[in-house]
Order: sequence, then structure tokens, then C-alpha cells
Amino acid sequence: SSFHQMSVSAHVCIALAGSDSSIAHIASELKGAPAGSVHRPRFDIVSFPLTGAVGSLEDVIERVRAVAQATKSTSFSLNFSGLKADGNRLIAPVANSSSQAASQLRKQLFDALKLSGNATVSSAPLVVFQGTTNQAAKFKAHGPFTTQLDSLEVHVCYGDLKWDQFIAVGRAPLNTEWFFRSALYINGRWQAPAHHKRIPVVNPSSRRVITHIAGATSEDVDRAVHAAHNAFSSWGHTTAEHRAGMLNKIADELEKKKEYLGKLEVLDNGKVLKEALLDISDAINCFRYYANKVQRFQKEENGKAVDVGDASFSARVEYEPVGVCGLIIPWNYPLLMAAWKVAPCLAAGCTAVLKPSELTPLTALELAAVCDRVGLPAGVLNVITGYGPDSGSPLAAHPLVEKLAFTGSVPTGSNVMQTGSKSVKNVSLELGGKSPIIVTKCADIEQAVEWIMVGIFFNQGQVCSATSRLLVHESIREKLLARLREETMKIELGDGLAENAQMGPLVSEGQYKKVLGFISKAVEQGARVVCGGGPVSSDKLPGFFVHPTVLADIKPDMQVWKEEIFGPVLAVMSFSNDEEAIRLANDSHYGLAAAIIAGSRDAAEKIGRRIRTGILWINCSQPTFVQLPWGGVKQSGVGRELGSWGLLNYLEPKQVC
Repeated sequence: SSFHQMSVSAHVCIALAGSDSSIAHIASELKGAPAGSVHRPRFDIVSFPLTGAVGSLEDVIERVRAVAQATKSTSFSLNFSGLKADGNRLIAPVANSSSQAASQLRKQLFDALKLSGNATVSSAPLVVFQGTTNQAAKFKAHGPFTTQLDSLEVHVCYGDLKWDQFIAVGRAPLNTEWFFRSALYINGRWQAPAHHKRIPVVNPSSRRVITHIAGATSEDVDRAVHAAHNAFSSWGHTTAEHRAGMLNKIADELEKKKEYLGKLEVLDNGKVLKEALLDISDAINCFRYYANKVQRFQKEENGKAVDVGDASFSARVEYEPVGVCGLIIPWNYPLLMAAWKVAPCLAAGCTAVLKPSELTPLTALELAAVCDRVGLPAGVLNVITGYGPDSGSPLAAHPLVEKLAFTGSVPTGSNVMQTGSKSVKNVSLELGGKSPIIVTKCADIEQAVEWIMVGIFFNQGQVCSATSRLLVHESIREKLLARLREETMKIELGDGLAENAQMGPLVSEGQYKKVLGFISKAVEQGARVVCGGGPVSSDKLPGFFVHPTVLADIKPDMQVWKEEIFGPVLAVMSFSNDEEAIRLANDSHYGLAAAIIAGSRDAAEKIGRRIRTGILWINCSQPTFVQLPWGGVKQSGVGRELGSWGLLNYLEPKQVC
């Protein structure tokens, strides 16, 4: 029963030693269910310690992929009479599990499927059969076997070879470059969720499930937090130079995988590849920045003397890591948001439990694999996947978590703060926005159109700082709207991996319906559709695609003007003078960002000084620099990320005198 629990919708590539009954059980799985039933056997490749030449398991995997592609068939026969890895004999035998050949086989598998390299001989993936030739003969007697093969699912066993020790760590679809990680990463090991919950991950361009991930619950959160707590006792006392070296190693490894990570980001998020690669580059730069920053901070700020005006006291301020941190990130910039939190957190000497969105978990799991590969000590970074109520809430409430850093919606952020306040946690929040972009009568219209489009259509408008409220001077409104419509209509929608795609789908069906609901409500309330205004109806684009939309004739009390949409929808109002523009811009619960497009920088800054916002862009929109603080006022959050402020988020000052 435990075997079935851990193997839900899996195609397991293992063979075990065991009793005659367990051998018969495996064989029955390979044979499949009775005729006429729908059944997908759980075994793709079986490896036995038979005598003879050793075949590379990597070669076996590649041969399976090649045969599948050549024959356009996924039906393969497992034949135990031979030792060669050909299209009909998918066996990689080894003489015994402790031999040099067996070790080499495992190493090749690690490399082929991008597994972590911390497993030992006794923790082999696609486990080499630990039985005798007699047991193998008994197994063979149940054959022949046929299996429908569309992917290789990899299980890893840490420790003794027992049924409940096998962890599904990922799946490699045939005829692709992908390896989708699926387990929780806790205390330096890939682990199964306590309740064996699985969550589908959907490609928003096709609406198809591409893989399943682990669904963590409170028990898993507790294991992860305790791992981080135990690791803090040593990691928190390492030198800044040591931690910087580790961050640089992480950056180097991410650099090697940049192209793959960019494509992986497209697959579960939907953004176009060009934008995804920019995100990956920014994530890499973030790790390098904090590697450098923490060393300079240690030399220039930590322990710095303070003149208290009394010569009888020698005073200084030292900075110490906060402790265990719960890091909860959103789905719009998966790896980049992880880097914004993980890099300064680890640089400061803290340990962490990272929870990515269940919609876009794939690159966060790759980050865990990268940290494992470069030798980050066990427990320093733990990555759990799951739904918010099941894993995010227990993380926010856990008594051993001393710092919470959250990026996401205002309602969820409010709940995180409320939960954290019960145990007086250190909490920083980067929340939503309804950011204005003001275009004055002296602005260059072409420049304004360019930045308006960047501000609302980049990343499908799924940006917390998106300048989604356009305030344009009434004297140039119609001319600007005409040019804006003309350029917006040129945007080419498509799968993010398509060469010509300029804008991808929204991230999920829920977000898709939400955005369309905002548009419909605005039209009901009297808004005029300048362009767009609905879903894309095309067999070629079956995903969650919404046309980039511009809505005019907006009133200040309309939902589309007041609430964050998080989609490619621009609401337009006009103003007659600067005072009116400033009043309308500030009439919001949010205060994350604002952009001013004017004829001169001085004119723009004159208006900008009166806008209540955490970020002000002059004659541009959306530039983001790791050296500068990021965060907002009012309901857009508490605290700042990036720059020195990002590092200080994870440090506590201590007075010494």
C-alpha cells in the first residue's frame, strides 16, 4: 500500500530485492491491468545485478528516447534475456551494487537527469536491483512485459532499500530536454510530502498539465523549519567571506543553466522567453550583488564605532542574523522573486524555508538543486511546495520562524502579518499596486506611448508595479490614444517559446477569468474599449490569452480604476491641470510606484515630489535596479527589498557599549 501511495500517476524506474510476493507484485504492475481497463504501468526501466558487460543507464535513457522518436511509439517490451540496451532490451545490468561499475552507472544517471550529487552508493536512483540471480530468474518467470512509455520518472532512495524510502524526485518526458522536479527539498534531501498530496502544474499556453509537484502540509513545514533551525546554529556563525563564496557558486551554477531555466520559467508561467531570460539574468546578478554587498557591509558597517558624546563609553553597533526565515513568493517572477529573498537572507547568515507559488514552482525547485549541487549545507535552504492554506499558513504561524518575508496580494499579505503578529515576528511585505503614469501636455507622445506600453503590457501586465492607471492631459488625449491603439494592435500573442511571440498568456485559468471579469464590469459601467477587450479565440492559441486592452472614458469610482487587476488592462482618464493629476494619482489605497512623463525632468520631478509612492520613475516606467530600495507605502507593503535595505531586512542591530 505504501508503494501505491508514493507512486500516484508515476512511471517508476526501479527494481528491488524482496520476497517472492513483492517480486510478483512488481511483475503484476508491469503486466498491467485486465484487458479493457485503463492502466498505465509504473515501470519504465528495470536494472538487475546480472553478470556481464555494464551498459550506461544514460545510454539506455537516450536510446529509449531515440526509439520513441523514431518509431513514434511509446510501447516497449522489457526482455530480461539479454544484456544490451537496444530498442527491445531496456536493461542495464551490473555485477553487484558496490562495484566500481555500479558507482559509475549512478554517476552517469546523476549527470543525465540533472540529479543532485549528494547521494551515496546506498542511495541510488533508478535503484539497481539488490537481489540474487535466483530472484531475478523468479522475476523473469512472470514475463514478458509491455509498458506504455511516455516519460521516465526518477525515484531516489536514501538509506535502506525499503518501499517507504523511495522518493519521487522528478519526471523526464521522452523526446524533450525537460526534467521536472517534484519532491520537497528538506534538510539537504528530496523528500515526499507527509500525506502524499500531489498538485498539477499547468502550462498556461496549452492549458495542459505538464507535471505534478508535492503538496506540503503542516507536518512537512515543521520538518523544514526544524531543519532550518538546526542549521542556523552553524550557518549563522560563518564568515561573510564564506557566505559570499557560496552565493557566487550559486550564481555560477545558475549561469550554466540560464537557457534551460529561462525555458522552464516560460513553461509554467507563460511569459515570453526573451523576458524570462532577462529575469534569470537579474536573479543571477542578485546573488552576485549580495555576495559583494555582505563583504563590504561586514568591513564598513558591522561593528562600526558610534560617538555617544561620553568618552567613558566605547560604543558600537553590531549586526546579527535574524534567524530562521519564512520566504513566500508569488507566481509572476518565480526565480527572480526567490533570488530577491534568498540571496540577502543567506548573505546575512539566516536560514530559510522558501515557499513558491504552487502555480510556478519549477525554477524554485531547480534553485534547491543548484544549492545542493554547490554544497550549501543541509537545512540552510529548504524548499516546500503546496497550497497557501496547507503550507504557507503553517509556515507563517510556526513558532521557530523569526522572520517572514512575503510578496503577493494585499489580502494574503494582511493574513500573513496578522498571523506573524501573534508571536511578534519580524515581517516585511511587498504587496500590490495600482500605479499611475501621468503624461503632461508638454510630453513627447512617442516617448509616452513607448513607456505606457512597457508599464502595462510587460509580463502580460502581471506586475505589482504595473502603471495600470494612465492620466493624460486632455489636450493630447485623443492623439495619444490613437497612437497607443495603433501600437497595441501590433503586439503578437503566442506561446512564450515561439520565436515571434511578444506577449504570452495569463498564468492560470483563475487569473484569466478574473481579468476578463474586470473588463466586462468596466464596459458595463460605461468604459469605452479603445482596443482589445476580450479573450483570444483561436485554435492556435488555446491557452489563457487575453488581448492587450485599453479602456477610456473611465470614472474615478469604477472598479477597473480602483482595484489591482494584474493583467494587460490599461484604464485611462484625462486631467486639465497638474493639481487634478496629483489628486487623482494619490486617490488610491496603494502607493507602490508612479511614473511621470513630461517635457523636462524638472517638470516631472515637480509633480513627482507630491505623489505618495515608494518608487518614482521620471520619463520612464518599470526600470528595476538591485542597488535601489523596492517597496511601497499605504497598502502596498511594509519595509523594502533590494540594496542595503534588502540585507538589513535579515539583520538585527545590537548595541554594544
